[in-house]
Amino acid sequence: MGKARILVVEDEFITAADIQSRLEEMGYEVPLTVDNGAAAIEQAGRLRPDIILMDITLVGTMTGIEAAAEIKERFRIPVIFLTAHSEEHTFDRALRTSPYGYVIKPFDPLNLRAIIDMALYKHRMEESLEESGRTILSLLNTIPDALLLVDRDRKAVAANDAMAARLGRAREGLPGTPAGELLAGTGPGVSPAQVEEVFRTGRAVSVEETRDGRWFQTFLYPVTGPDGSIARILLQSRDVTDARELKERLRQEGISRIATTIDQCRAMNEQIAASLAAIRAILGAMDPASSRRVEEELHVITSSVTQLDRSYAKTERARALLCQYFLDRERDARRYREEQARNASRGDPAGAAEPPGGAA
Repeated sequence: MGKARILVVEDEFITAADIQSRLEEMGYEVPLTVDNGAAAIEQAGRLRPDIILMDITLVGTMTGIEAAAEIKERFRIPVIFLTAHSEEHTFDRALRTSPYGYVIKPFDPLNLRAIIDMALYKHRMEESLEESGRTILSLLNTIPDALLLVDRDRKAVAANDAMAARLGRAREGLPGTPAGELLAGTGPGVSPAQVEEVFRTGRAVSVEETRDGRWFQTFLYPVTGPDGSIARILLQSRDVTDARELKERLRQEGISRIATTIDQCRAMNEQIAASLAAIRAILGAMDPASSRRVEEELHVITSSVTQLDRSYAKTERARALLCQYFLDRERDARRYREEQARNASRGDPAGAAEPPGGAA
């Protein structure tokens, strides 16, 4: 890493020159000093220094506090305030700009260096965390599922773009929003009572709902903290409409194929039986010895056809039971969803239980 570049903003020329000289002796790069807020903002954008030492009292109408606020908003450059004032109201005003340090003049050079180095380190760590956050968000946005993280205070911590689109809100405005507000209306079909259940029991919950002709499945997963307690809850919501429709098509196609195969077997058996009857009619014209030999072979075929007929009857019963199973399962799933909706409207988390036989 090269020398840290520092912009000094000080309204007294002699003091500014002294600070510049001391900083350069410490090994920092100080390309220039300015004495007013407008120049500080201009040079911050041009030089892009690593840090700014900002006097609170400056030449002109703009204070150092006002200049620091604009520099923070436009360039995100850390600022350390230099001031001869220690009044509480001045300190409070300066704190509102989230400075990286506050030094009262006259200052100890060693103390100033420690504050500068700590401010630079803190800024690097913040940038690293922000970069990690952007990387994680980019990874989360590669997932088609809508994701929402809720903390112990029942407020949103983070969300990906899919969840923001689902909620109809800007993602940047979601953190800090009460979860109950997000879960109502256009939310992922989860009630605040179900969120409370996960915090209370530590068990994951699965909820299904239909909205605008599409089906959604939402999972609530507990996320434990270092002490083992539940610190957050992750909501993962996905559109399962296509999967449900494919499942239904496969089910219907499977039953249809079974029925077709059974009908084909029955028709084949009838054809074989007719052929056997024709062969037996011909046997009357044959000599007895030959007839007995053919009849023995025909008996083998007749026995196989008889067994196939019995199998056909059993298969017909199995098909009827299979159809009835799916009808009963769909009925139970429908009742489950209706009961779940009633429980959710009463604020009762019991409706989050798994439907009979799993999700329909």
